Amino acid sequence: MMAGYGLRLPFALLAMCTLLAAVPADGAVKPRTIIILPFDASGLDREEQWVGEGASQILALALAQHPAFVQIERARVRTAAGRPELWGETVVLQAARTLKADAALYGRITRQDAELHVQPRVAELKGGDPVALEPIVIPEGELLTKLASLPVVYARTLKVALSDAELRRMERAAAPTRSLKAFELFSRAAEAGDVQGKFSLAWAYDQGKLTRADTNRAGQLFLEVLRSGENVGFYAKVISDFHTGLTGATMKVIQEGLRADGRYQGSVDGAFGPSTERALKSFGG
Repeated sequence: MMAGYGLRLPFALLAMCTLLAAVPADGAVKPRTIIILPFDASGLDREEQWVGEGASQILALALAQHPAFVQIERARVRTAAGRPELWGETVVLQAARTLKADAALYGRITRQDAELHVQPRVAELKGGDPVALEPIVIPEGELLTKLASLPVVYARTLKVALSDAELRRMERAAAPTRSLKAFELFSRAAEAGDVQGKFSLAWAYDQGKLTRADTNRAGQLFLEVLRSGENVGFYAKVISDFHTGLTGATMKVIQEGLRADGRYQGSVDGAFGPSTERALKSFGG
């Protein structure tokens, strides 16, 4: 019995030393720049092609919870690659190289009878050819549950260590709603860059309508609208005029963003006061 332990001990020590050598001395996580692209859903009926964008949004929401991933904003991706009708591998790799990303996360979704088949792929720009991950089969009615497994699959494929706390955060972020309709509306708005759709979805997240309440997501969506450059004076005025209908937690996220943009100098406390009103009026509403 003791001999068995003696034989295994050197290997255990070697494994531990290897693990410790892979971790920076200060415990910091080395970030990797990634682009997350819509999954190619061109083989689906037109009315369900939004699922391709939905898969990428689930990835973006969940991987944002881990410090190892630095996501390149979709606006920059569109500037580099435009709006291709099909995010095929050639377009994906070209966009990733242009933006100097470390990795590109993408894939393809097809239908076979009542099931959706998701083929996730990842291209590490310094690691050789693109790699196909284990396919995911999605039976009817299980779209949200099955897509929620994607982020962890990618993280482990990219050899990113996940603590229990990080895993829980990612799992929560990968399930933003229990409502398929709310998820569809969100995905369609993201796909089109639809400012009005994002604005409506922000209110839904704040109030817990169609989806469970998520004040952080609500505030971030409001900020995306205000930063879009599209009719922002109108949207800023609506937020100002109807601020009593927003939760203080959402207003706090908005204040944090406005301060980061140099438009707000007041306290980040969620209370709508003269400073917040002036910041919103600076958009011209």
